[in-house]
Amino acid sequence: MRSPSLRAAAFFLVLMPACITDAAAGAAVTLQLRDLDGQMRDLADSQGRIVVLNFWATWCLPCRDEMPVFVEIQKQYADRDVQVIAVSTDEAATQPEIPRFRRKHHMRFPVWVGAGVEEMRRFGLAGALPATVLIDRDGSVAEILQGAVERDDLASRLEWLLGDREGPQPSPFVAAAAPAPEEHQHEAGEEHEHGAAAMEGASLVPS
Repeated sequence: MRSPSLRAAAFFLVLMPACITDAAAGAAVTLQLRDLDGQMRDLADSQGRIVVLNFWATWCLPCRDEMPVFVEIQKQYADRDVQVIAVSTDEAATQPEIPRFRRKHHMRFPVWVGAGVEEMRRFGLAGALPATVLIDRDGSVAEILQGAVERDDLASRLEWLLGDREGPQPSPFVAAAAPAPEEHQHEAGEEHEHGAAAMEGASLVPS
């Protein structure tokens, strides 16, 4: 049995409001990963666009439910210099599932592979999925969203960035996931097929 302190720490990672850490605030964070063709890609190459950087995995159930949001957002904002990039945290054992997942969900935007907790922490993210980072045109972190996002909420944040931050800023994002009933709670570190769940509706990236 895991200690209550470990369990509480895992819940905190998932439920905390998404705020930009001092390390990430206003800074251009570097990220280089390979795409599905094995080509090295660099986040810096997307400067001039607003990037929606989504961290996900094929084994993450809320990621599967959330992915249609990014498909719709890419269709809606492609001609306004918004680029969705799906960053997979799948390990070697599940990476072969990525192409099938991409086809099933009609993901017509770049998919990068090989990310882990270290890459997520660069952006001020906890090691929980799903998680999304909004990158401004200058390559700086504009906002981090820890937890599943809704299409309308994501669209409102993009509109604010596309409008050069004029008007009221969207309210701080708080992960939508809520603690599961006590009898259904998963302890931090409890192994599932690929990774662990700290609570219903969120998955932890293996460290």
